[in-house]
Amino acid sequence: MNETLQIQLPESTPAYEPGQDLLGTVTWNHTKPVKKIELHLFWYTLGVGDQDSRVVETLQWEEVPAQGERHFEIRLPRAPYSLSSDNLSIHWALEASLKPGRHTARTELTIAPERSELKLNTLQDPPNPLLRKIQGWFG
Repeated sequence: MNETLQIQLPESTPAYEPGQDLLGTVTWNHTKPVKKIELHLFWYTLGVGDQDSRVVETLQWEEVPAQGERHFEIRLPRAPYSLSSDNLSIHWALEASLKPGRHTARTELTIAPERSELKLNTLQDPPNPLLRKIQGWFG
């Protein structure tokens, strides 16, 4: 049997407004009983300097059958926004994992106003004072 673990989202492009409700389904097909399934919503940085990450929401289901699905709903945080600059990027992701086992599934997300990653290196003179401040932080 081919073991699988998937995160399914209704949107073809997983881009969301801050504070929006994220709906989805975790599906799995495993050969042995599953003690626990964990789903983490987290952000992480890439770029110059130290990498950072933070889990902002964790859902878990215990003593589930070897095959099945669980629906979830998560209220997305208002910050930080998905963004990129010449020196730093902030990315969001959902990651599911089966316990015991090493199976994981990951889906990248965009969380930002207008459902579009902020590109700070392309902003010449941002009209919003907050964006000007963020641009100053990251170059």
